[in-house]
Amino acid sequence: MKKGPGQIYRFYSGAPFKIWQDLVKMLYITKLYIGTPPQLFRVAIDISWTGMLSYGYDRHLTEADLFIPSVHCEDAKYCNGYLKYNSTASTTSAPNGTNTTIQYGAMWTQGYLTKDTVYFAGLEIKEQLFEEATVMLEWSMFWDHAYDGVVGLSPTSATTDNNMSSPFSSIISQGLLNSNVFSIRLARPEYGELGETTMGGVNELYNRPFTRVPITTNLDPVFGGAWQVEASGLYLGDDGRIANLSLSNYTAVLATGYAFIDLPYQIGDKLRDALEPIEQVGLFDAVDCERRSKFPDLTVQLGRDSNVTVTAFDYLLEEEIENHGRWCLLAFFSSRYSQDRGHGVDENVIVLGSAFLGAFYVVYDWDRQEIGCGFAACSYQSSSSIRDRANQVILLVSKLR
Repeated sequence: MKKGPGQIYRFYSGAPFKIWQDLVKMLYITKLYIGTPPQLFRVAIDISWTGMLSYGYDRHLTEADLFIPSVHCEDAKYCNGYLKYNSTASTTSAPNGTNTTIQYGAMWTQGYLTKDTVYFAGLEIKEQLFEEATVMLEWSMFWDHAYDGVVGLSPTSATTDNNMSSPFSSIISQGLLNSNVFSIRLARPEYGELGETTMGGVNELYNRPFTRVPITTNLDPVFGGAWQVEASGLYLGDDGRIANLSLSNYTAVLATGYAFIDLPYQIGDKLRDALEPIEQVGLFDAVDCERRSKFPDLTVQLGRDSNVTVTAFDYLLEEEIENHGRWCLLAFFSSRYSQDRGHGVDENVIVLGSAFLGAFYVVYDWDRQEIGCGFAACSYQSSSSIRDRANQVILLVSKLR
């Protein structure tokens, strides 16, 4: 049954924003069920996962799929602490048999493809392919056992070999929603605000205007089916009086699974120079948090003429750094994806991660082929009726630690 107006499914997340490992992943955790009867898992939502999926020795890129630990993941050092999928306990499980490996950030997995029913946000996604991981190797600094796997909400543009598709692609193809739309507001713990994802529409209490930008069809070979738009400029200060940088022919990728604002070196260096003085604190560029209010706004021009602005309270991240005390870390990282990617891809890509997206309520609209950004109002979600409704809806979202 399709979910029409009045049947929008939403669930909430409270992702703490604390030490270095949370800065790097800062993922958005919720619950997901697989199989018949349903087996519970804790998954991170990623709208533009560029995990690398390999079949045998031929490496392919996948836009955003799903991987879950298997009961056959038995290495005590790496497999303990996860919820694990048992295919023999599900009457709807069907083996695919294709051997796979996935590289997702600091996690490397090995396993095989399995098909089963997935329950996500009140939707029943039938015959969803996913990796049943029998080996999971993580760099513990950047991974947290508070979640078991990753669920992708990328669009359907870049389905890969073996008919792999993201869960959102499957939702579209199976016609589970009347409107192929979802909206996300990331957690803002500094304001005591939980995050929110709404499948099939927009929170009816949100009444601010949206800046709407068409998604690009010129898909980056590395990012595949990521939610991405054209970018044309980047400015510091009113009207770019401090820095005015052209981003002609650039693509901006939106990524909830990445904490930072990723820029090619030449752009990142110019921004740092314009924001001096910047100090080096451990691995980070940082400033004294007492000075944060003196730093200029950052504006990214998306599409041809849509300006989206964040403040220094968004791009300077207040953190407690071991042996250094409390500092505000600069959220710009240079060329995590564009440098040394090894795929012959040009460097005209910026990644707008959680440090940027956290300032907005973002609508991902596949039907209209656009994304919409509206300022995240701290007060609109405070209604007790919304919180009560959240308790009646399908998924209650777990917290990191």
